Amino acid sequence: APDGISPIELHGVLGRRIGPDLAAYDLSQSPAEEIERLRDYILQAHRQAHPDLHTQVSS
Repeated sequence: APDGISPIELHGVLGRRIGPDLAAYDLSQSPAEEIERLRDYILQAHRQAHPDLHTQVSS
């Protein structure tokens, strides 16, 4: 887990391999709150990596 974030407990079933380093998993057996934590983490990481895509335009 990244610093400052407790591990996200997920239970997944391999759906398919997309490439040598990528795979798709079905996470439907994971608790909803853990899936939401994962979504929040991914969004936060994306905002840090691409801040220009997340700037708000005021009218």
